[in-house]
Amino acid sequence: MKFFLLGTWIILGWFVSLYPLQAQDNIAPHALQRSTSYVSTWEKLEAINDGYEPQNSGDKGPGAYGNWRGDAYFNQWNWVAYEFDSYYRIDSTDVYWWADGLGIHIPYDSYLQYWDIFEGDWKTIEEATGNGVLPDQYNQTTFPPVLTNKIRLFCISTAAQGILEWKVYGERQENVPEKSILRISQPLTKNETTTFALQAKSGSLPVPGYTFVVKAKVWANLVATREVYTVAGQEFSQDAITLEMEPTNDDGLSQFEILLPETIDPTDGIEVSVLLHNGITPLARLSYREPGLIPPALHPDATGITVDDTLVIEYTDDPAW
Repeated sequence: MKFFLLGTWIILGWFVSLYPLQAQDNIAPHALQRSTSYVSTWEKLEAINDGYEPQNSGDKGPGAYGNWRGDAYFNQWNWVAYEFDSYYRIDSTDVYWWADGLGIHIPYDSYLQYWDIFEGDWKTIEEATGNGVLPDQYNQTTFPPVLTNKIRLFCISTAAQGILEWKVYGERQENVPEKSILRISQPLTKNETTTFALQAKSGSLPVPGYTFVVKAKVWANLVATREVYTVAGQEFSQDAITLEMEPTNDDGLSQFEILLPETIDPTDGIEVSVLLHNGITPLARLSYREPGLIPPALHPDATGITVDDTLVIEYTDDPAW
């Protein structure tokens, strides 16, 4: 059987723990590296995770992060970032802003980004709740968990910005396969079967006993046809299903099949996500959606029309309509 590799014909995934820790800790003190868009030479980037608990936004304590470098740089976005030596499942942060009553002001906006380990790029956390900019307190931001080894905090104010402490909460992910490969026999196609072949690997070695998760969602906008999809031997025709695949064998391999129906109504279809065992980190997504119909085009002939003429409108019939 011939197989296709996804993405740039290969998808590499970093795997999370099958049994993550139950409690989340502030992992900021464990950061391997801190970085920033800019820090003033007299301020301390290391202050953002030194563990000092400020009493208010003016409580600089042993030091603070600040990025003042003149009014030419006021009202510009700046950032600080943590990089970790392992992968973490992160879902919240706390930040305590610093203001000195001079050139360091409390931000009027902020947001978070994480490093997408599959695509190798920074992604803004879109579904975040919080991104607070209040003085004299920790501003908490929560979001759907992400699997990453880097996180970045952006802020902007009417002057320069400062941070007293930035906490990040997550669970270390370890002792599991660190890479995977997904191959498909062909793109999802009506009335045909597509085979999904998965391999869990740690470095160059296969990892047996790993369980992938598959989520499938059906788009059923029209009801002219009852479309039945078969995913890993289970049939369904509406809503969504979540399935655990057979554990990988001694070669780290596991596979399943998806069969699409022969007839799919316009705009209907299916989306399939292959996830790590935690059920939140996608390894790959594929979909098939039947194109919508285009209404017949009208072609008026206005040649020689006067107030006494009859206007005739003709169009090419489309049997699908």
